[in-house]
Amino acid sequence: MNKPLKTSRVPNESDLLSLVVPVFNERSMLPIFFEHVLPILASLDIRSEIVVVDDGSEDGSAEFVKTVIEKRSSIRLVKLSRNFGKEAALTAGLEHATGDAVVVIDADLQDPPELIPTMVEAWQSGSDVVLMQRRSRHGESLPKRLSAHL
Repeated sequence: MNKPLKTSRVPNESDLLSLVVPVFNERSMLPIFFEHVLPILASLDIRSEIVVVDDGSEDGSAEFVKTVIEKRSSIRLVKLSRNFGKEAALTAGLEHATGDAVVVIDADLQDPPELIPTMVEAWQSGSDVVLMQRRSRHGESLPKRLSAHL
């Protein structure tokens, strides 16, 4: 079987990275999420945008995102009329993302945003798809580890 050719792509100053963030009742986590993610995006040699998709939250998540948008023009909010589920929220986010590359990340920080630069580097080195896989689930409860395994 032939290996796919991996060609290095030349990073372009007009490249745009989109973060798609599905949100359902994550008001308490959103300040922490932005506190972690914004410095990481600022450290990259690439422009970025964040597309937050509110999937019918009832806890003020969308209202909080609107206050962040007032300070950051690179953040956009897509507000769904009701809870359609994570897959629908992701689809809406992908439809509204305008980037040359897209990273999907949850607002609850279950996946470390510190890996975004590694993903961007892999993309800029020629990968069309970059998939991260968690190696361990230290600190998570047994039911959480079992459900993640299933």
